[in-house]
Amino acid sequence: MGSEATVQHLNTASETWDGVDITPLLDVVEVGPDRFTCNCFHANQNAAIYGGQTLGLAVAAAIATVDAHLHPHVLQVSFLAAGDVNAPLSIEVERIQQTRRFAARLVRLIQHGRSIAIATLSFHAGENGMEHQQPCEAAPDPESLMGLVQVREALHQRLNPIERVFIGKTRSVDIRPADPEQFVLGRDDQARIRYWMRTAQSPNLPARLQPAVLAYLSDFWFGITALMPHREHKLGEDLFVSSLNHTIWFHQQDVQADEWLLVSAHSPFTGSGRGLTLGHVHDQKGRLVATLGQEGLYRLR
Repeated sequence: MGSEATVQHLNTASETWDGVDITPLLDVVEVGPDRFTCNCFHANQNAAIYGGQTLGLAVAAAIATVDAHLHPHVLQVSFLAAGDVNAPLSIEVERIQQTRRFAARLVRLIQHGRSIAIATLSFHAGENGMEHQQPCEAAPDPESLMGLVQVREALHQRLNPIERVFIGKTRSVDIRPADPEQFVLGRDDQARIRYWMRTAQSPNLPARLQPAVLAYLSDFWFGITALMPHREHKLGEDLFVSSLNHTIWFHQQDVQADEWLLVSAHSPFTGSGRGLTLGHVHDQKGRLVATLGQEGLYRLR
């Protein structure tokens, strides 16, 4: 089994991230057989390791343990504890299935002697078979839409102080809402949302790690879908939000996450302090490249 993950020697202390280039966030360092580490982190709104980075690291580490003809087709992650951005992260991969066409990996992400997340990834070589897909509904050209910084400026007077800081703060990803006002302030009782996304800069990573880049992107703003019918509650005021689990079904292996991808999301349920969001990801050619599912904690203070 060969590893295509780029290896770079990092210090034992957490390294400073430039906030734009996600390469060091997903560039796992091999420290032993099926053992990896990372110490450069993207902090989320709760000052913990951003969940999308956790997803991407799990994918990158698992990919490093399988042959090149195998590609991930599903990722399932449970978030167990907040990640510490000031401590190195250990990643352990267990090979739980290996055949010519299939492989499965169990990935543990560990800090301070305990697992902060557990992931399972399944790989498939791909075969000939029947084909169909969920069609992509028409959406505005992403180049004609405002980015989140522009949205924040346009709606500045209607945002609370926390929203004025949080919206558009992240520079590593470009998000273009199909309906900017509804995305930030509007209420939708059907709990739907659509937006374009891509990395702001092409990461210097092997092409085989594009699924890890897509995983990194998939957590951005996705969970806000479950809040669309409940806009009377505000982050930082009376609402705490955190991801509980996340699933990605990868349908295409030649996805370019630095090119525009359209997310069409809806939330079929919120209750008991939790909310579920499901979504489809299409590229600009109209191909369904991934399906997403996320359950989040939506705690009222």
